[in-house]
Amino acid sequence: MFRNSLIAYDSIGVLFVTAVANYYNGGYTWAKLAGRVFDPAAERIRLRERLDLIAKVEKFSQRDILALENLIKETPDEDLMREIACCASPSGAPLGKALLVGHSWEVFWDLSDNRHRSQIAEALRP
Repeated sequence: MFRNSLIAYDSIGVLFVTAVANYYNGGYTWAKLAGRVFDPAAERIRLRERLDLIAKVEKFSQRDILALENLIKETPDEDLMREIACCASPSGAPLGKALLVGHSWEVFWDLSDNRHRSQIAEALRP
């Protein structure tokens, strides 16, 4: 569906798309599709607070928590949500997915930014 939307956006000259990632899978799905967050500083605070809650429920190891904390703190703003979504534990458990499913955030895609378009294209590859 997103792939078809991008084709339509290109055909009518849309350069910037916004959405709200919903409380179900949207928080994870839009991040996997290279969505960027409007206010990275505020989102880092929200993600850190969410990590404190989710880590207990999901029984994350200290190593897993440190990996996510490092991503939240160190990842460049434009890559923040995508990198978190792709984060997995050494055993392959989807840490980022656990953190982002059920998390709502404002997302955008800058279709005039070639790097962002490349990230979107990579995310849409089968």
